[in-house]
Amino acid sequence: MNGNVRYEANPSMFRNRPITFLICLVSLILWPILLIWRIQAISTKILITDESVQYEKGLLAKTRVDLRIDKIRTVSVKQGLIQRMLGAGDIAIYTSGDVPEIVIGGMKDPHKIRQLLTG
Repeated sequence: MNGNVRYEANPSMFRNRPITFLICLVSLILWPILLIWRIQAISTKILITDESVQYEKGLLAKTRVDLRIDKIRTVSVKQGLIQRMLGAGDIAIYTSGDVPEIVIGGMKDPHKIRQLLTG
């Protein structure tokens, strides 16, 4: 890891899908879904340092993407109505071309992340 850590987070469960979260929480039958969702959330992480963005996903088998901040061309934030109200959103990070190198759903404060990456 290079540089000082400027931001580190996992996707938010409640802020991203509050109605689904509450339904799973209330219904005992749906608790396994809530558990799987929680494992997916804690096994996904973004780390932003002064020099790079590191995205890691997976519990047993891991996928990791490292991007240098100076190579980032575009950061896209997508928010639905409820996500906007609760301060969550989906982030896509592009370095070149039309396909994003990193896509993360349900992140808390997506505009803060965008601001950190684009200056």
